[in-house]
Amino acid sequence: MGWPRGANLAYDEFNVNLRAALQPAVTAAHHNGVSRRNFRNGIALVNPRGNGTQTVTLGGMFHKVLGTQDPASNNGQVVTSVTLNAADGIVLTR
Repeated sequence: MGWPRGANLAYDEFNVNLRAALQPAVTAAHHNGVSRRNFRNGIALVNPRGNGTQTVTLGGMFHKVLGTQDPASNNGQVVTSVTLNAADGIVLTR
């Protein structure tokens, strides 16, 4: 079984250019089990499966992606913290 013909498989985050990573790949959690990787143009956060819902203070202002695939989450809003469910992640820009 394949994807339905004409299905849109593009996620909003695929169009974000975070540019170069400012650190090596993450090997330890940043905050309460949530991993963070800093990039020149933003950050990526991942909350692993089984870690429960976590709120992370970002240490500055970041922008949610402005997109159409998930407009409830990717609404372009400026945020200083985010709440992630377990097994979820987010890409934010500077």
